[in-house]
Amino acid sequence: ATDPLIAAADLNGDGVVDQIDLSMLFPLNGTVVPPSAPVTGVGSVAEGGTAYIEGTFMDLGTADSHEALIDWGDGTTTVASVSETVDGEGSFFGRHTYARAGVYKVSVTLADFDEGADTLETVAYVTGAAVHDGVLHIVGTQSGDAITVASNGATGQVDVTANFLAGTRSFDPDLLSGAVIFAGEGEDNVAIAADVTLPSLILGGGGSDQLHGGGADDVE
Repeated sequence: ATDPLIAAADLNGDGVVDQIDLSMLFPLNGTVVPPSAPVTGVGSVAEGGTAYIEGTFMDLGTADSHEALIDWGDGTTTVASVSETVDGEGSFFGRHTYARAGVYKVSVTLADFDEGADTLETVAYVTGAAVHDGVLHIVGTQSGDAITVASNGATGQVDVTANFLAGTRSFDPDLLSGAVIFAGEGEDNVAIAADVTLPSLILGGGGSDQLHGGGADDVE
């Protein structure tokens, strides 16, 4: 995806934002490898909090030993803890602290010593507001959220206020190409002021939401 907004919300990497991405964003039946335990989806982990990932595997080569590598999507790769049994079954577990809010594509690669390997992918949603590759990510919680994006006439900054933020977060609009808001479940109220000329993509999720775009091209 070349458009930065599409790239930010294209969770499965096929170049478009469609129902498959929404099903990853708001899972109805969980995922094969959950990004955190015991819940998945928007609001799974707070900014500065720890995400957990775990899963199970089975190998017909019962004598094989295995290693699991976790790419957390923020430039960090760690070796997971692996537990194995004598019948080729096993499990893996890993944890990671995300310093910044955002939506991170997480992959787990499990390899045995016969050079066999398999990779599973999922998504970690970290509540808060931060900029990634020029796109402002605003990630809500699993409850009803109130999110406001407005221009600050005194500073020229774009101000973000929300019930899940400790205070106002301010961003330089000259350094932004757009904004993506992942509101999550619950009855959310998202309002982008008319004087904000930042292209935005608002994903409300489940619940009876009130979504209000700003003064640029917005998709809700």
